[in-house]
Amino acid sequence: MQNPRFVINAMKELDRKYFVIEDAGGHTMYHNWQNIPLEQSIKRFKEFVDSCSGNSSFIVYLFESNDRLKNGEPKATNHGMRYEVFVTDMQDENEIPRRGMQGTDDGGAFDMAQQMYRAGSMGSIGLDQYLGATDEIMNLRLRIQQLEMDNKYLEDKYTAEIEKLKKEHEAEKSSEKKIEGIIGSVLPAMGLGGNGMAGITGLTEEVMEQKSTKQQVIEAVNILLQHDVDFVTNIQKLSKLAQSNPQIYKVAVEQLNKLG
Repeated sequence: MQNPRFVINAMKELDRKYFVIEDAGGHTMYHNWQNIPLEQSIKRFKEFVDSCSGNSSFIVYLFESNDRLKNGEPKATNHGMRYEVFVTDMQDENEIPRRGMQGTDDGGAFDMAQQMYRAGSMGSIGLDQYLGATDEIMNLRLRIQQLEMDNKYLEDKYTAEIEKLKKEHEAEKSSEKKIEGIIGSVLPAMGLGGNGMAGITGLTEEVMEQKSTKQQVIEAVNILLQHDVDFVTNIQKLSKLAQSNPQIYKVAVEQLNKLG
């Protein structure tokens, strides 16, 4: 978790003045979507923190813009950076955060520098250099967290896109199997073979090179299914006609060819 000062520094460093504050249950407690100066936005955030009771926590999302959907939710392209904030009874507004991301101790140069300075063992290193080093470490933390947030956003985005493509692919496969089932049950009765697509013959070599027979039939059946709600019944009647009365079926086909 971070303290409020960490979030304020992030707002300044990343120039993000739009924010939403939620409780642990995901309910909005406070937000700012108004296009106001950054300092005014930070002031509103501080006022919210001041109104919190001691030892309380909440979640803050910082946004680059105020682009939102009609229902008030941020657009998918308006990616928010998430911070878990903990406010203590002894919160010092000017305290520099000493906790790492996800609430773990850095245990690195920052803590070591503070301990050495307090112990008087920093030699000739001046206070300005010490403070400059801590500021640089803070900036590095912010940059690292931003990269982690951006990486998580991209991972979630690509995972969602992959799942969408998988569903579309499965839907296409299901539709194709349905069409092949119709073709496989109807074509034998029309004298075109008993193995579904394998029974279709008579196409010219040129057509075979341009597009497979299977694909041609699937596309044709797809179109008929969209425009004829009784397509299955009609094609079955046509196949029975071809089987029981070939001459009438031939006349029907000739009439159909004239229309084309």
